[in-house]
Amino acid sequence: MKNEYRAGVFLLVVLNALILLLNIIDINWVWFNFRWEGQYLKQFVHEGTYMLIISILISIAVVLYYFRSNLNFYTKNKVLKYLSYAWLAQNAVLAISVCVRNYRYIEYFSLAYKRIGVFIFLLLTLYGLYTVFMKVKDKRSSFYLFRTNAYAILVVLVVTSLFNWDVIIAKYNFAHADRSYLHLDFMSALSDKALPYLDKPLAEVEKIKLAQRDDFEFDSGSSFSRGYNYMTADEYCYSIESRKAQFITEWERKSIWEWNWPEYKAYQQLKK
Repeated sequence: MKNEYRAGVFLLVVLNALILLLNIIDINWVWFNFRWEGQYLKQFVHEGTYMLIISILISIAVVLYYFRSNLNFYTKNKVLKYLSYAWLAQNAVLAISVCVRNYRYIEYFSLAYKRIGVFIFLLLTLYGLYTVFMKVKDKRSSFYLFRTNAYAILVVLVVTSLFNWDVIIAKYNFAHADRSYLHLDFMSALSDKALPYLDKPLAEVEKIKLAQRDDFEFDSGSSFSRGYNYMTADEYCYSIESRKAQFITEWERKSIWEWNWPEYKAYQQLKK
């Protein structure tokens, strides 16, 4: 047991040193000295998320392995506990760094489903780190971790299902089109519930498209747009007009059993 304890201390010292270096770099370059120079930020967020997932899996494995059976109740395991607390705290800092990365992504490239999903994932991650801390602190069982985190996932899924995310995305993206890239292809694919907020005059869409070409080169043959033709303002407005007509026709043919509040509200707004 003492040999296992020494191995755990050595492992956590090394892991803390590695993640400390990573956090210092992130705090310096992501939190305070970030500069956007026209680059695409998808990989910027993905790299941080992948690092966080790997780090979380390592932390869970370390805690479940070293804080089990006798070692969990070893009276001289304070150093191992404090190193575990430091490791969990640094994981929380890493989660905040991913949150900042995702915020930067939204700041320049607007809202999307996966970007919202990253925030939800980070919320669950921070709660998961808290439960791991409580397990170590109060000598709780592994079942405690699975039970509490399963409840948290269930609650978050129920709460997030109450929001009309398509409408939120449509309203936010058009409201911030003066400083964030408005991806018309993505916007035109949002559900019928958001149609009233996607319905914009051609002149307004053309104005947005023209203004964004000064800051974003995606529509002008840049390396990011090779092999992909971005939707024009005319194509977007035509697509929305076609969808509006089809939606109104289909809604008026629906039976009472197909009624739902978000689409009913959209129908009423479009008819006005």
